[in-house]
Parts: sequence; structure tokens; C-alpha cells
Amino acid sequence: MSSFTKSGNTMSLSQIQHWLPLLTDNSPFLFAILDTDHNYVTVNNRYCEISGLSREALCGRSDTDILGAHFYSSLKAYYDRALSGEKIEAEITLDDHRFDTSLHFSLFPIEQDDNTYIVFHAVDTSERQQLLNSLKESENKYHKLTELLNDSVLLIEGDIIVSANTASAKMLGFNKASEFVGENIEQLLASANKTQSLSETIIELASEQSLIVRTTVNCGTRAELILTVEKTHILGSPAHLVILKEHKKQTKNENQIAVSQVDLLTGIYNRHGFTHVIEKMIKEDIPFFMLYLDIDNFKNINDSLGHHIGDRVLKEISTRLQKLLPKHAIVGHLGGDEFGILFPKPEHNQILDQLSEKIISLINQPFDLVQLVVFNTLPMALMRAAYYKMLTPQCMKQKIAAVIV
Repeated sequence: MSSFTKSGNTMSLSQIQHWLPLLTDNSPFLFAILDTDHNYVTVNNRYCEISGLSREALCGRSDTDILGAHFYSSLKAYYDRALSGEKIEAEITLDDHRFDTSLHFSLFPIEQDDNTYIVFHAVDTSERQQLLNSLKESENKYHKLTELLNDSVLLIEGDIIVSANTASAKMLGFNKASEFVGENIEQLLASANKTQSLSETIIELASEQSLIVRTTVNCGTRAELILTVEKTHILGSPAHLVILKEHKKQTKNENQIAVSQVDLLTGIYNRHGFTHVIEKMIKEDIPFFMLYLDIDNFKNINDSLGHHIGDRVLKEISTRLQKLLPKHAIVGHLGGDEFGILFPKPEHNQILDQLSEKIISLINQPFDLVQLVVFNTLPMALMRAAYYKMLTPQCMKQKIAAVIV
């Protein structure tokens, strides 16, 4: 059986409780000492970050209270083995049928005053896998969204086409997109600008601008197309969404969301799409209310739990809002921890107050993500656009810009 020593003498439990936090509080790993009932005797600051509780409040509690019943049931047998004198180092997968979390941990027993305790040390090794899964999920969502569009959508990095939807294959005269993915975009399209390459033109093209291009002899059809661009990133590297339309007047489907207006993480409007809807309602003289949501302490969630957990919180918030709000309400992820909600043609002023209370209550419920219960608070800045008819268009735009720009 092991024990802590200091200058050749056995370190007392009170000394261990004093030194363990000092030595481990800045660590991203979990450190704890548990008693024979598997309750916490002392823990490091990582437990405090996860639970939102003080160290003193955590003492006497268990994994079931803080990390969830599934977490505890997965480790209980190992705790019992350590209390029997065994030193353990292992890695397990915590599969709760929603997420797979890999946990590398070590356990060893110590004797103090004829009592046995166990020292627990663990690190979540699943963040890389979570990031890969999140990336794959985003890619799948992107492909599903682009396949719903009638417009041709190409994703290019530098001058190479890395992804394309089925509509683009048809527009360029190919049987399937895989026939030209990986090719240089200049092999398929050409512009009238002879002073710079098409890829250079795409980089310089602003989102509100368009460019007339023609298909080359490498395509199965000859056509004149309208090209527009939206800047994006692939794993942190600059990339561009290239959208192609036939160079003729087309009837726009008002219910169809352009891919450039979709937030790929949540599947709802991004800042560009949300602003576009506002401008459209102002132009069409439609009265509306707007809510602006800013998630409190979201940076702390990203810093302490990882961006893969932060992304799941954002997706969960989006899902909750869409389930709660009326079908005609419009929800947008404006970036970071910001969301916007539009209520066109409100029946009365009180509807905003009623929904605000429901939204705050809903968002403030804990988020149970990957065995970690995340507590959140939502300060909400409300901007009542009132009945837009009472304001000039310029005044209305200035009020909205103050909130979402």
C-alpha cells in the first residue's frame, strides 16, 4: 500500500489536501482523492470548472453528482480494485449511446490513519476524435445543404476544387462531381479579365459582386455563367465558396436559403443571411421584433472544456430555440456566442416579453454533453424594432446595425 512522504515522514491527509490543489490546480487533468465510499476528499480546480462549484462544496460529493451516473458506473469497478490495494493505469471509452469519450486514468491506494483512500488522475484523450467527428459532421451537413440547391456550388482552396455539388456537375456538363473535384478551377472556367488569373480574381471579388465567366473546352457544355464568391475557411486555411448561376433571369425560390447564408455549424442563418432577411423585411415594409442573444461565460466553456464542447453547446442552443419558437420566427447564429431572432408581423407587444422569459429559462437549463454537465446563464439584450412603419428605413438600419454589426 502506498503513502505520501515528506522529509522521510508520512504526509498527513490534511497535508495532502493542502498540497494537491497547489500542485494540480493549473492542470487540465482531473485529480482527486476519494474515500472508501468513492466520495471526494479533495479535488483540483478542474472539477470546479466543470461543475461550477467551489472545492469545499465538492468535498463529500461523488462522480454521480458531478460527472454523471454513466461516468461513475464505468469507473466503479476500478475504484474497488484500487481500494483492495491494486495500482491501475488504463484507458476506457465512455459510450453513452450519443458520444464516445476516451479517458486515460491512473489509480493507486494510500493509507492514512488506518483508513484507505485512492488517488485518481485522469485526462480526456477524446478531444482529437471529437474534433474529427465534428469536422465530419460539418462536412456531411455542408454536402446535404449544397445538394438541396439548384445553383452550382464549388468549394475551392487556392485554385483547386475540393468539393462540388451535383448541380455543378450538370451545369458544367459532367456526369458527376467526382470527375472534376481536384482539378484547377481555371481548367473549367475562364473570365474576360486577361490581366490576372481567375483564382486571383476570385480572391479579390467581394461578396456583393459578381463576375461573368464561360466554361472552357474541358467542360461537356459551353455556357455563360454568373459567378459569386463567399470567403470561408477549411481547417483554418482560407477558402472560397464559388456559386454559379446561369446567365439569365431566374425565378428565385423565396423559401430557399443560399448556401452562403447558412451557418454550417448550426444549420441556421449566418450573420450574412440574417442581415439579408432584415434588409428584405425593411424593403417590403414588414413590421417585426428582434431579439439579440449573447451567451454569458461562453469563452470559459471553450477554454476549460474545449472547442468541441463549445460547438455542441451552440448546436444545442440552436436546436432548443427552433423547437421553442413559432414556425414563422427566424433564427440566426451571428457568430461566436451571438444569436439573433426575428418575429415578423407580431400580433401584440407582449409576445416579446413572454417569449423572452421562455428563452432565458430554456437556455439556462444545464447542457448534458459528453458526461459533463455545463451550466449556462444568458443575459439578453432586447432591441424592440417595434413597428418598422413608425421609423424611417435609414433609422431602422442604424438601430439594427448597432446590435448585429
